[in-house]
Amino acid sequence: MKIKYIFITSSLFLSQTFFAQRQMEYLKRGIVAIPAESGVFVSWRLLGTEAQNTHFDVYRTENNQTKKLNEKPLFNETNFF
Repeated sequence: MKIKYIFITSSLFLSQTFFAQRQMEYLKRGIVAIPAESGVFVSWRLLGTEAQNTHFDVYRTENNQTKKLNEKPLFNETNFF
């Protein structure tokens, strides 16, 4: 009887552990820009659902004109100065 109880308890515990899904919050990019002496520091969030090779480009719009600020795509960074 004791072995049967241990088996059932272990089966229930392990089945929940193996089939548990990752719980995630719904988050957006979370962009933050902070003025500094020599420019503006821009930081953003890399989401857990994105591929590891995701790259970013940073743009600035001023007087209805958009200019790309980085020369090459940002692959391993989530900030720009």
